[in-house]
Amino acid sequence: MTSPPRWQRLAWSTGGWLTMAGLAGACIGTTYPAFRLLRPLDRDRNLPHRTAGKAWGTVAFRAAPWWSVQVRGREHLPRSGAYLLCPNHQSFMDVPAIYALDTSFKWVLDRRFMRVPVFAAWMKAAGYVAVDPTDPTSVRRMLEDVEAWLGREMPVAVFPEGTRSRDGRVGPLRRGPFRVAAAVGAPVVPVAIRGTREILPPKRLLCETAPPWPVEVEVLPALDPAAFASPLALSKACRRALVAALG
Repeated sequence: MTSPPRWQRLAWSTGGWLTMAGLAGACIGTTYPAFRLLRPLDRDRNLPHRTAGKAWGTVAFRAAPWWSVQVRGREHLPRSGAYLLCPNHQSFMDVPAIYALDTSFKWVLDRRFMRVPVFAAWMKAAGYVAVDPTDPTSVRRMLEDVEAWLGREMPVAVFPEGTRSRDGRVGPLRRGPFRVAAAVGAPVVPVAIRGTREILPPKRLLCETAPPWPVEVEVLPALDPAAFASPLALSKACRRALVAALG
């Protein structure tokens, strides 16, 4: 397929970036004071997360005509208690795609995003877990924070590949999050995301194909850690489920 002219891709991508940034800025500007005011009553910091979810996971996809999101398999999400959301990772657009699940959880994110002033305030207010994947001490603290949230019956979302796939295929999964899930007995829920790579490929700022861009988020059946001999076996089962769903 021939890639559209650069000026067209620039226009489409600029529209997408402005939509996302504008919603984030408006959301934070109007609700951040409420986050601070209600913090004593919002022990699990759900208000910032749910606000972000509505802005990016719902409004963004409905407000812009060039993309859409469809969620399937929502019935596979546990109705209560902690679980580990494990989506495949192809694009930065995977983040708003997961918000479309419209459920409470804590993100594990790269520490470099904490250097972005507006987003950093939002992510800290939401209680998200930051990690420097090149620093073993930071990774250890991240796993401790994940275990703490799971211990409080709060789901956690992590990209187990650790980075965006360069070729669209699911890469090896890091074992750390699966060790934590096994230790606390939290189910692992694989999530297959399709269509985000076309909007924003890895290491690019421009789209490569013309809109419309339909995004699909498929929640797969949960994996019970007790059914696997080791965290490694659990991680391999999660990867097999993602590969099978993505074809």
